[in-house]
Amino acid sequence: MISKSFVSVKLISLRKLHVMVFTSVPRPSNVNFMFLVDKDEYFIKDYKQTSTNNIYIFELDLPFDYPFGKRTALNFTYFGTAPIDLSNVVNFPEFDEMFAYDDDLGAFYTKEATTFKLWAPLATNVILKIENDSSNGFDEYVVPRGEKGVYCLTLNKDLYKKKYSYIVTNNGAP
Repeated sequence: MISKSFVSVKLISLRKLHVMVFTSVPRPSNVNFMFLVDKDEYFIKDYKQTSTNNIYIFELDLPFDYPFGKRTALNFTYFGTAPIDLSNVVNFPEFDEMFAYDDDLGAFYTKEATTFKLWAPLATNVILKIENDSSNGFDEYVVPRGEKGVYCLTLNKDLYKKKYSYIVTNNGAP
């Protein structure tokens, strides 16, 4: 049974999630949590629970460090699947060590090839859209993720004066 509830799931450290549930459902006796990473599922057995009235708070220990660059969500009994909020990750002490990047970013053109580099450490997917020769058309390319959250793609063709843009997905749910 899925209830009508408000659920918030937030990453509070590399290995810990904070879950808040506001609901009218009576206190669940046993809640099972599944950490979804792309198409894999990991059962979370270690957690603490507190509650007051119709607010339930859970602290969950992840089985491994949070997999940045992967699609993630949390599925749990009675409340369904919820995305994971990464908004405070940039304040983690480890963030700079994990993702600091001091090399060039942007588009680097030569007549033979253009290399596109975008720093997006929290992204789960990046697509590059480049103007093609047809009227108002664009070609799309999936850009692979590299070290330090840098997405990089080289296209071996002359792209002089071609318009381009990125479609960036942050923490897309599986």
